[in-house]
Amino acid sequence: MNESTLNNLRSLNWKGSIPIILTLAPTSLSSPTMPPPQHHLISRLSYLHISLREAILRLYKFAAPSMSIKSSSALTDIDDGGGDGGGRGEEETTTTTTTTDDNDGEGRSVPQCWFEDDDTKTALRWQFFVGVLYDMILLKRKRQFDSDGGGGGVVETTVLPWKLRVHFTSYPSHQILSLGHGDVIKTVEKAYSNSLKQALFLQHGSSKIAMGMTKTNHELVWDAVVRSNFNVFSEASRDLWGSYEGLKMLPVRILVGGKPAVQRVL
Repeated sequence: MNESTLNNLRSLNWKGSIPIILTLAPTSLSSPTMPPPQHHLISRLSYLHISLREAILRLYKFAAPSMSIKSSSALTDIDDGGGDGGGRGEEETTTTTTTTDDNDGEGRSVPQCWFEDDDTKTALRWQFFVGVLYDMILLKRKRQFDSDGGGGGVVETTVLPWKLRVHFTSYPSHQILSLGHGDVIKTVEKAYSNSLKQALFLQHGSSKIAMGMTKTNHELVWDAVVRSNFNVFSEASRDLWGSYEGLKMLPVRILVGGKPAVQRVL
C-alpha cells in the first residue's frame, strides 16, 4: 500500500459519522416542560462534549444549575485508557457552572454533564471517541441479547439514530472518570493530548517526538479534531508519525467491555 492510498483511506475514515438524538434526562429537568430532542450528525473521530456542545447548551437552559460530582486529582495526570472509576474516594462536592448569554455557542463554557446510552442505560466514558463508544454499545447490546437467550429473534447490528441522554445531575464517578472542576473542553483536550503522547512514545520508543511538539502544532492538531478536518490534521501531524514505508511499530489500545484499556505495540 502506497502513501497516497493510505491517505485516501484515512480521509474516508475521518468522514465517518453517526446520527444522534440527544434528550435531557428527566432527573435533570428543572423546567415545567421537557425541551425537544436535539438531532445531530457527528464525527466518529470526535468527542461527545465537543460535537454536542451547542445541544448541551440548549438543554442546559431546562436543567438544574448544579451537580454533585466526585473531585479527583486524576485530572492532573489523566490517562484516557482509565477504567470505570474516577472518584478515587474523595469528598463529594457540588459544582455550579455558569454560562454567558451569547447567542451562539462560541465562547460559552460547557457545563458539567455526562451522557448515557438510552437503550442500555450505560454511562459513556467521555475520554473516548464517539465511534469507539458507539461500537462498544453495539457489542454490549449483543452480549445482553445473547445472555437472555436471544428470545428467538435477531439482534440489531446497528442502532441508528443513536439515542442518548444528557445528565446535569448525579455524576456517576464510580463508573466514569471525573471531569474535575475546571473547563470541560480543556479537560477533554488534555485527555486527547495525553493519549497522543502515549501513542508517540509507544511507536518511537522515546518521548523525544512528543516533547518536541510546539504549542502551535498542538493547537493545530486539536483544532483538526474539533472541526473533524482531516487535511489540517494530516498536515499538522506529518512529522509525528513518519512515512508509512518506514513504519516499524504500531501503537494499539484494546478495550474489553468496561475494563481499563490494554495498550500494546505491534
